[in-house]
Order: sequence, then structure tokens, then C-alpha cells
Amino acid sequence: MPGNQTNFLRGTVSVSNPTNQRVTNLNITSTGTEFNHAFQSGCKHVIIRHRGNAKVQTAFNSGETNTKYFTIPARTVFSQEEINLTGKTWYFEADAVGILEIVEFY
Repeated sequence: MPGNQTNFLRGTVSVSNPTNQRVTNLNITSTGTEFNHAFQSGCKHVIIRHRGNAKVQTAFNSGETNTKYFTIPARTVFSQEEINLTGKTWYFEADAVGILEIVEFY
């Protein structure tokens, strides 16, 4: 597979000029509980999806996954290019247990 593509959700996603990637499988062990992920330095593109059939609420601050959040609908992939996530932590809450897959590109 070329350096600028990755298999994701039975398809291919192209990323502009990546030099590296990191895949994290965040284990969502209970509903109604907030989980977090810290992004590595230099992250410029992110892809997030729940491997099961869950809606995911994500927030930029701890404690806000029920008040100030955006939703990644079930069976949907969130993808954002041209983003600077260096030193940022995102917070997640899902309505079903399972694995939240987070792919970071540098």
C-alpha cells in the first residue's frame, strides 16, 4: 500500500503528505464513562471510528462529553485534515462498549 493511504473501514483513505501514522485502539469498557486520548506531537490528520455500532460523543475538555460535544454517529467515520492536535487531549463517551479506533497522521 502506498505511503499516503491506509485501509480503514473496508476502504481506502488518502492523506496529504504523511510521514508517519499511529493507530490506537481505545477500549471503551462501559457506557456513560468518559475516556481520553492524547495526541502526539505533529499530528496533522486524524480519523476516528467506533468498530461496533455505537454513537460517540467527543469533547475538547474533560467532563464535557454530555454538555459541549460533537457526535460521531454510529457506523460513521470522522476525518479531519489540516488540524494541529499537538499537545491536545480529546475526550470520548460511547453509547455501547467496544473499540474506538483512532488513526493519527504526521
